[in-house]
Amino acid sequence: MKGKINLRSLNAMETKNRLLQTSLKLFKKRGFDKVTVEDITRYSGVSKGTFYNYFSTKEQVLVEQFDSIDLYYKQTLCLLAPDTPVAERAMCFIDAMSDFCRDIWGLSFLKIVYINQISLDRHPSMLLKKDRLFYKIIEDIVRQGRDEGVFTTDMPVEEQVYLFASSARSLLYEWCLHDGEFDLKAAGRSFFARVMKLISKPQA
Repeated sequence: MKGKINLRSLNAMETKNRLLQTSLKLFKKRGFDKVTVEDITRYSGVSKGTFYNYFSTKEQVLVEQFDSIDLYYKQTLCLLAPDTPVAERAMCFIDAMSDFCRDIWGLSFLKIVYINQISLDRHPSMLLKKDRLFYKIIEDIVRQGRDEGVFTTDMPVEEQVYLFASSARSLLYEWCLHDGEFDLKAAGRSFFARVMKLISKPQA
């Protein structure tokens, strides 16, 4: 019985992953708005009912991608030693964001994500959801910086987190606007070196 349950779970994971990968390929090739659920199921070789077993809408496929990028951040930072200084930890986070968006998502898909999230009229944007792991990771970095005496305590934690998060979004948005013409990773390091100064404790 246990073996059957495990096999069923494995098949379900494979089906969901096939639907996910097919959706992403179609989004990148045609654009999000020009892809229908029927397109996704036809190319995946499954029924529409099967699609709705895993995703409530095609927008939900994009929501899943936010989970994957947040998990990538977490796994990358977990490789660092516990005593890694906050400046190095923050730059590791920015490098992870740049690597994922440039090499895993790619410019065309990142544009799709931003277009979709900006055009939402009924649901809150995943870019702003404060319960995302993304915000928890940034808050941990901010609190570490404050504990180490690197970041100022004159500014509320929430304000420092917002500055960090909004700067990250701004960097990616600029990369999209410039059609990927600049080196995202190099620009990210340069830009966030300045952001870090904004929230750092003034030198005596």
